[in-house]
Amino acid sequence: MEFSAILSNLGILGREAEAKQFNQKLQDLQQGKGGSCLVLSQQGDVGQNTFARALLQQTQIPCYYGKCLSLPLWGPYDAFLQAFPTFMQAFQQQIAKEWRDIGQNLGAKSYQGWLGHFTRSWTKKTTGLMPDLPQRLAHSFAKYLSLQKKPFIIYFEDLQFADAFTIKLWKFLTHALSQQAILLIATSCREFSDVPELPPSLRGSHVPVMQQIKAMQALTRPKLFGKEQRQTLQDLYKEMPVISLNTLNENAMLWFLSKLFSSKVSEDFLITLVQKSQGVPFFLVQLLSYLLDLIVPVGNRWQLKYPEDELDLPKNHDEILRSNVSKLSDQSLKALTYVAIYQRPISQKLWRQTLEYSSEICQQILTESKILGILELAVDGRQWVFTNDRFRQAILKSVPPPKQKEMQAVWVALAKEEQMPNFMVLYHASKDPDSGAGIYELFESGMEAEYLLCPWQAYGFYKEAKQFPELKDAFIKECYMLMHELDPRPKQKLATPTPKPAEEAKPAEEAKPVSESQEASVAEEAPKSAEEAKPVSESQEASVAEEVQAPQSAEEAPKSAEEAKEPQLAASEPPKSNRPDLTALAAKCYAHLRFYRMAAVDGQPILDLTFQKFLQKAVYWDTPKNWLANLMPLLWYLIRTVSVFEKSYPKEDVQFLWNLVTQRLIPKHDLQQHIALEKICQSWKTPLFQLSQLTHDYLGLSIQNSKNPAKVAEHAMMAGFLAREQKDFLESVRILYNNIQLCQRQIAVPGMLYWEVESLRSLALSYERWAKNAIAQNLPQEELLQRARQAVLGYYDASQCMSRLNEGSMLPKWLLQRACNLCEIYSLENQMFLDAYQVAKNKYELGQEQHETIGKAKIICDEEDLVAATILELELRQEGTEPIVQIGVEGDLEAPNPEAKITIILMTPFGKTLGPDYELWQAKTSLAPGFRKAYLEKTEQDDIPVSCSNVSAGWFISETHKSIQLIILAESSPSMLALAWQMSQEKIIGKYV
Repeated sequence: MEFSAILSNLGILGREAEAKQFNQKLQDLQQGKGGSCLVLSQQGDVGQNTFARALLQQTQIPCYYGKCLSLPLWGPYDAFLQAFPTFMQAFQQQIAKEWRDIGQNLGAKSYQGWLGHFTRSWTKKTTGLMPDLPQRLAHSFAKYLSLQKKPFIIYFEDLQFADAFTIKLWKFLTHALSQQAILLIATSCREFSDVPELPPSLRGSHVPVMQQIKAMQALTRPKLFGKEQRQTLQDLYKEMPVISLNTLNENAMLWFLSKLFSSKVSEDFLITLVQKSQGVPFFLVQLLSYLLDLIVPVGNRWQLKYPEDELDLPKNHDEILRSNVSKLSDQSLKALTYVAIYQRPISQKLWRQTLEYSSEICQQILTESKILGILELAVDGRQWVFTNDRFRQAILKSVPPPKQKEMQAVWVALAKEEQMPNFMVLYHASKDPDSGAGIYELFESGMEAEYLLCPWQAYGFYKEAKQFPELKDAFIKECYMLMHELDPRPKQKLATPTPKPAEEAKPAEEAKPVSESQEASVAEEAPKSAEEAKPVSESQEASVAEEVQAPQSAEEAPKSAEEAKEPQLAASEPPKSNRPDLTALAAKCYAHLRFYRMAAVDGQPILDLTFQKFLQKAVYWDTPKNWLANLMPLLWYLIRTVSVFEKSYPKEDVQFLWNLVTQRLIPKHDLQQHIALEKICQSWKTPLFQLSQLTHDYLGLSIQNSKNPAKVAEHAMMAGFLAREQKDFLESVRILYNNIQLCQRQIAVPGMLYWEVESLRSLALSYERWAKNAIAQNLPQEELLQRARQAVLGYYDASQCMSRLNEGSMLPKWLLQRACNLCEIYSLENQMFLDAYQVAKNKYELGQEQHETIGKAKIICDEEDLVAATILELELRQEGTEPIVQIGVEGDLEAPNPEAKITIILMTPFGKTLGPDYELWQAKTSLAPGFRKAYLEKTEQDDIPVSCSNVSAGWFISETHKSIQLIILAESSPSMLALAWQMSQEKIIGKYV
């Protein structure tokens, strides 16, 4: 019997119940039902990978395979890159292209030169900033998978080793693809998830704590995701169906061995084999492989060549593995060493490219490895993997380090030739100091991570640049060299500041002006146009590594062919015709500022006041389109990184770049883009801006839309909401009072009465929270009661206003109930409000009895969205359907509802009762066929659809075998009200009910 067959049989031995549960998932998939499944071991490696592989190899359903790696300097989403390389690479290219095309509407020639400041200040053109980057990859990838031929399986091994981005994407897909004929299966280990940073050999309670700490300190890349990674895994354990595995049962293993060996082999010998394997299928197979030369086949069974007492079994597992590896021929060992160094699953074609063996020899090596149980074909049928990672480690130990370095160099060359991800090149190159790995690989790897929307992973790569201390000096010298090129004064020697040690460095405000005793120069050939201002490629003559090793003076600096043609700068002011090309100098700024990511990783400010003033002028050398295409990626990266790691980059420099973009590049009148920028920063909880600025911009936007009263009301409501969130109650009340007056003046406009009701309700809520805040601040009792009275009157006025529209709705009853509750809390006179509440309640109950209906529908919403729910409630009644309005969630949202033929769910991220489920429904919108086309765009590159919009607002129908649901998503309560009114005008509800 071949060892691959033995391993497959052992994988499910004694686990019939778990195998039945697993196979049921596969049967459901064949019937068109998707879902997810997690094979989880309770302690250590108990063969969960072997179990899943054995069952998946028996099915004919297509399978995509990826293996998660716990290795330093490895790239983000690596398992997805293994399984779906075409999509991931196309997505990287799409993001890079969009960064270059940003601000395409701001390319007018009038923006150039010193008149640029004047012309930009009066423009109203939009910049076209990229929306909601963190969601882009997840939604695009879900959409891509939904268009593939179904059914199919996505199988990932060792999910506990994945980085946080991979785990989050996996969690997103489990929700988004739950109704598709797609099955997501992962294996994991609960023990390893507690310390995901350590390699497998150093994990577990048997390793001393100090040894683990030293190993973590020696890792190349700083680990950034441990806590978040563990929490996400714990959430997955709770949400996904879990198949828990323990070690193999000893009786089952004895029964299996008794069927394998002849009756001449004693039971004591079989018990010894079982005890040494410790209940792990892999170790038992390796013990059998160790005995391969000591047995002879007798029919379908094995028999020992020598007496049992003469056999010397290995003492531990490492000895077993070393013994089995020693059985390999030299050519097989060399070939397997290449696989061990590569570390990821490998195709036979890629493997052969590294060797000089013929196809026949390669096939012999594969056969030998398969017989010994070292390699096996992955479940996707295209790649080869080690049966266990311990084999990879044992093979690497058998090869001397110099030989490993030679093989690593082969992989580095092949990775560059095959255009593999740069983080793979960096990983292998970083193992060998003589391989030439340096700033070039670090920069390219970081940019690859940024294009995959993983800024924190990129920070791990950039931080490695600290091993090049001269990089910071070179960056500062180049800053002064750029200023020197445009300096209108006679070209005297400008001093280059000498960087001080980190503990002696002064803030940017204390930086001294440039002296005139030295000449600043750093050899870097900048691109000549904005199109060339892209991440560094190998074709550029001046790489980043050469920049670091630049000579100290312009005379010593090597000149490129382009620079050699340029005339030398004269000692006096050149005539106008010889003035430097401003566009070319701007391109130099683009090229240089990109390396700020690596030069400033120590958190010390390096953009001093002199260079800041220089950049403020430089933004008028070229169009905003080109500046934004180069500054925005840097700014997004810095904002995300600083919001998580406060000391990663100097906040003074990040604040300056923020001001440079928002005050100099984006037109002041382009409030839409200012708001887009500020909202994303708000979601990242970055301190770069005040929430009051977002409030101010919404007020400005309402002024710009003065011809559209509904838009004015919507933006003013959003401004009032934000002011209330930052506890600026006086400003919130002022905004809402003005909005109420606007609604009353424009009462003839359709829908304005709803905005008046919402403004009154929000006004009452602001007063209510103002009263609670007064209690916390121990303000006078009279002031407290005054705020409470105003809140009660606000709810009362809103109910009376709503009664003019739809007196039989739930909203007047709820508003008056809220007013009565406040009267009771603050001991206010409440008789008038109690009478009004009783009247509203009677009208609501009477209205439900009188309406002739053809069915019922349930509306589930948060308190903030009751006005929007009332709009839909009125439309449902007009269609002959009786609505049931429910505030908050009672039970499972997806549970079947026999009372209602359709459930309508209104959801915003700010909702207190429905907010936690917002991301779940947002995930489903990626695949919803009925989702509003106005909110979803699609571009195609290499026949791969990539979503280009923020899928956070709109509606879609979710039809399952349990229920029919209409999900309505909006970014805020005012947006929900506007969307509900639009749906009511278009009679969308009636089309589905």
